[in-house]
Amino acid sequence: MDKTMMAVIGVVLGLAIAIGVIQAMQPTLAYTCPICGIGFATYD
Repeated sequence: MDKTMMAVIGVVLGLAIAIGVIQAMQPTLAYTCPICGIGFATYD
């Protein structure tokens, strides 16, 4: 695996974690990402 691909994966995971942390501060409904298994909060 080349460094570019690793960097892209790192950025995507970083964003997913950041979004999860931000949304976890004000949860309404629990939602788990089917791809990465990270829990998110959804807003209706």
